[in-house]
Formats: sequence, C-alpha cells, structure tokens
Amino acid sequence: MEVDLFYCRHLLQREREKPLHDIRSYFNLITSGTTFSFARLSNNDKTAVLLNELKKYGFVANDTNLAYFRVLFGIPLYKEDVPYKPIMWKKNGQLLRYFIQYLFSSEMMWFYAKILVPLMFVNKRYTPINLAQSDIKRLENSSDYFTLKAILEKFNT
Repeated sequence: MEVDLFYCRHLLQREREKPLHDIRSYFNLITSGTTFSFARLSNNDKTAVLLNELKKYGFVANDTNLAYFRVLFGIPLYKEDVPYKPIMWKKNGQLLRYFIQYLFSSEMMWFYAKILVPLMFVNKRYTPINLAQSDIKRLENSSDYFTLKAILEKFNT
C-alpha cells in the first residue's frame, strides 16, 4: 500500500492549524470584556501576589494591570478593562520561556509559544515577543534565574 506523502502533510498541517484558530478565538473571547461576576476576583488572590512579585523584581512593567495579567490564566476581562493591553516583559526571552513553562503543561507550551505569548507580551520597545528556543545555559547564567524560580515556587505552594 502506497502512502500519499502530500496528503499526509496536508492533513497534518490542517490539524495543527485547528488549535491555533481555537486559541486565537478563545483569546479574543476572554479579552472582549464580560459583565459576568466570575471575571471579578479579589485583589489578593495568588495571581495578584505573583504579579506584585514580578513587578517588584523588574520582570514586568510596574504599570501592568492585574486584569490583563489574569488573562494569561484564562480569566476573562471585565468590560471596564477593555481593550486588552499586552504585558511588558522586561527581562530576557529565556526567563519568559521559563516562566511560561513553569506555569503551564508541556503540551500547552507550543500553543503559548506560537500564539499566546506574541499576543500577550511585548518587549521594552513595545513589539510582540516571540519566545526564544530553549537555552538552558543562558537561562541558568541569567542573574535573574534564581529570583524568578523562587517567585514561581512561592506561587506554586
């Protein structure tokens, strides 16, 4: 039995594009604003504590809105917080990759790397961030690696 490689590649490509469209649609949905009260959380939940630590140590801009940060965790924006403003990541791309990998499953990493990170994060020049390839040496040599690791471990307890 002969396999049509063109057909297999095309089928694989179509399947890979489906989740991308779904993720973009989901992102648009949760950033369009809602009036439902489930979008309201207390200002001292774990996401607020994490954001404050990231601000304190210079990982994200001090003016980062908690509502925008919570979108990363799938919490929709409330109508008064629309339009969504991307989060400014102030450290290197390896640290952002580590941050995302630590918080989310490895199965979700591809989606975050390709779709959500460029939609949700900008660099100091306000351009969307594309996650760097994993570079363990560069990550571990970063002066901020152990600080970020401690913040994330504290968040995860």
